[in-house]
Amino acid sequence: MGIVRKAVITAAGRGTRQFPATRSIQKEMLPLVDRDGITKPTIQIIIEECLASGIEDICIVVSPGGAKPFKEHFSRLREDERRIFKGKEWALAQADTLRRIGPDIQGADFAPLVVMGAGTGFGAAGLARSERGDVEV
Repeated sequence: MGIVRKAVITAAGRGTRQFPATRSIQKEMLPLVDRDGITKPTIQIIIEECLASGIEDICIVVSPGGAKPFKEHFSRLREDERRIFKGKEWALAQADTLRRIGPDIQGADFAPLVVMGAGTGFGAAGLARSERGDVEV
């Protein structure tokens, strides 16, 4: 059996089983306490696990309008945030992790966001990603 180098993370669902929590936040952004004791969004834990296991190519399938929270979460700290977290090493370490992952989520070749238009259930988003890169399906 070959080595797994690619991952497709489906993040286009509506999170109906977690309603009403998912009314205002995507289920992939719901917080969990990771093994390191840090509270993180579920998607961050999944991506960190992928990277730690040697995954080289990650595709995140999102719903229309669903890419913004991911891009915001994995962005660099703003200047006002840097002032707030000054002296808090655990927070700065997490910010550094997000900074390293961020460019991949922002649409670089490594981890593009694929916007799924209509859910067909036949893998159209994964096919479109493999054929054309960062696309809207």
